[in-house]
Amino acid sequence: MWRKALSRIKSWMDEFIYLFFLQMGLVFVTALDYIVHNWLYNYGLKFSYDWANPYWYILTAIFWIFAAIGVSAYYVDRHRPNKLKALAIFATILGEYHGGFLDTLWFIFSRLAHHQLNWTMNWWWHPFSSWFGHWDLRMNVTLNVIVGILLIGMWAYILKRRD
Repeated sequence: MWRKALSRIKSWMDEFIYLFFLQMGLVFVTALDYIVHNWLYNYGLKFSYDWANPYWYILTAIFWIFAAIGVSAYYVDRHRPNKLKALAIFATILGEYHGGFLDTLWFIFSRLAHHQLNWTMNWWWHPFSSWFGHWDLRMNVTLNVIVGILLIGMWAYILKRRD
């Protein structure tokens, strides 16, 4: 009985460690984005869609590659991988990126550090700004909450299932 419980705890710890390091990779990739959009302008970088569009495409590709690596690593590490759990890993990584969760964290922490948090400043660079005419921190946090609820619901469903 104890062996089975210890085995289950070890399995959960393995998954936690795996997901923790995967998440840290995502955080550090978005740190590069933060540096580009918050520090490099102080060193003479001028915004232009000529460099921004390829940069954003590459950043998006990096997140899709991270998602593929996350699923691949999960499959390689498991004797009998759960396809829904693999899909959930993929959806979580893309949900964090396309839902703007990591951008929101960097934006809030950087602005709080300098006492410059403006909830209504238009995020003109955000794709949703061109779609809706305006996009600000309040709207992005709302999107984060919606995506977060969907991801938590998905994980609750998957972890509750017994396959």
